[in-house]
Amino acid sequence: MLHLIKILNGRIGVPEPERITLASNVTVKYGMPVSIVGGVLTPVTSTSTALPTHLVLKDSTEKEVLAARLSPEMLFEIKLSADPASMTVGTEYLLSADGDTLSATAASGGKRGAILVDKTGARAAGDTVCVAFR
Repeated sequence: MLHLIKILNGRIGVPEPERITLASNVTVKYGMPVSIVGGVLTPVTSTSTALPTHLVLKDSTEKEVLAARLSPEMLFEIKLSADPASMTVGTEYLLSADGDTLSATAASGGKRGAILVDKTGARAAGDTVCVAFR
């Protein structure tokens, strides 16, 4: 789950939350990164080739979900699913299969993830790091 920790430009030009149609048979959770694919919101996971465009603001299985548009100026905190020792700041890493944690696998082959901005204090799986989507 992503937690918004800072907007670098002080919220200038950041759109308000919006209601967007959710893909059928999909359940989303608060803090889940999603992207618009084929006109509907779809969760971003370890197999995604698109960057997340929105962040879910409420657990939902409804047809429409409340989501906030992401911008490159937003920084997020996320838990690690692996030891961060081999991870390098500035590298793009894949999200876990459920989008709740960040793996230590670098994004490649057209897959997209989150860019590691800061790993200060992270020593083991379960610790939190700072990421951005750019």
